Amino acid sequence: MKVSELLNKDCVVSGSEFLNEEISDVCDKSEEIEPGCLFILNESVNCTNEEIAEKTRRKNPRIIVCSEKMSKFFADFKTITVSDTRAATSEIYSKYYRINYDKLVFIGVTGTNGKTTTATLIKNILDFNEKKTGFIGTGKIIIGDKKINDGYYSMTTPDPKALYKYIKEMENAGCEYIVMEVSSHSLYLEKVAPIKFKIGIFTNLSSEHLDFHKNIDEYYRAKKKLFDLCEIGIFNADDIYSMQAYNDFKGEKYCVGAIKSADVYARNVTVNGLCGVDYFYREKNFSFKAKLKIPGVYNVYNSMLSIKAAILLGICPCDAKKGVNATENIEGRFEIICQKPMIIIDYAHTEKAMESILKTINLNKKTEQKLICVFGCGGERDVSKRDKMGACAEKYSDSVIVTSDNPRNEDPEKIINDILKGIRFKEKVKVINDRKEALIYAASTAGKNDIVCVLGKGHEKYIINASGYTFFDEKEILLNALKNKDLVPICE
Repeated sequence: MKVSELLNKDCVVSGSEFLNEEISDVCDKSEEIEPGCLFILNESVNCTNEEIAEKTRRKNPRIIVCSEKMSKFFADFKTITVSDTRAATSEIYSKYYRINYDKLVFIGVTGTNGKTTTATLIKNILDFNEKKTGFIGTGKIIIGDKKINDGYYSMTTPDPKALYKYIKEMENAGCEYIVMEVSSHSLYLEKVAPIKFKIGIFTNLSSEHLDFHKNIDEYYRAKKKLFDLCEIGIFNADDIYSMQAYNDFKGEKYCVGAIKSADVYARNVTVNGLCGVDYFYREKNFSFKAKLKIPGVYNVYNSMLSIKAAILLGICPCDAKKGVNATENIEGRFEIICQKPMIIIDYAHTEKAMESILKTINLNKKTEQKLICVFGCGGERDVSKRDKMGACAEKYSDSVIVTSDNPRNEDPEKIINDILKGIRFKEKVKVINDRKEALIYAASTAGKNDIVCVLGKGHEKYIINASGYTFFDEKEILLNALKNKDLVPICE
């Protein structure tokens, strides 16, 4: 394979004389370098430039693609410098896997909360209408109904080498559509730069990932980059940042809302306790009643976004409605795994998401029911949200169990102390550092009519600590804890 088949000449700053060189493989990690390969060198936050250069030189790749700043280390190598190594990485892998984009329709979903639910609902509608669909989202890669990633996969949008490999597998499997959650990290790092999305969706935006982005404005600008790659945009009329993106977007666009004026709007919203939500979905020329089996008023927005996307893809409105109505639950998203006591697990790991789920429970629980919230905060992630989540849990819960949640290389006790700074009445709180012990304690001490809400991990089947990934199934732990009680759980 020639380098010219992989790299657009327009992005080459120098070294274009090497575009006709033959290479045997492509990689972007120094440990994967083999003789004859093209190596894409992206700078690292974990190593100095000198260290990266030394590792690369020892492996002796045939061609090096790097920035002008790094090229000084490789004067005696065949080096191609590019204006943006991240964008070049995505372009190279996209071409390396020879993806035929004419065969695929991409739908991208971005936002702070609701990405997984919205993307899953779109896939469910397409599946219901017998459209073969690929799904790339938080913790899972799916072709049709087959999961193809391993149990420890944790990203929202994979790195380019894996991303374009999966897309090619989806093309080979005959997928017509690919629904993707598109993270702010992936947009900032140009992971999806070669993809032309038919539809882009912006769910909402609140403070998150400020360990990576300098501030919320930079976080917003990263999210908004999705709409530079889209033909059609769908936005949330009741979210300030989503509507800011709507106003800036020059393509075909629509907004959905339940409060402000919108192209698609919800009327007569009826909350059916913790069993779901009914509402009338209305557009200019038609309306119908949507009957969600997944609880939470916020899911009215997620479902409207997904239905509008499906209609724009050519799905009949009544068939889009049927696909949404048929969705029984979404793994790890307000998932009720037991009825007595009621145990709910959810991926919520921001203050806004936590508030939404705890408020939903409070609005629908009986006066005598106690709400017990179990949560922690991830290590090496946004520190600024920890005390806010502590305050939120205290405000909306009768009691709080603070525990660990993927501490990574950070001291779990420090994370917990950061959370406790936001809690005024410490008597409401029990600290159990070990998450398994915390889950067992919550399930085994809850009364038959109580509600235990476990937040942070949702669908995940692992814990990430200083030792790496360890298998950890919250659902299994919770249900096993209930077996040791005199109560007989009514589990779905």
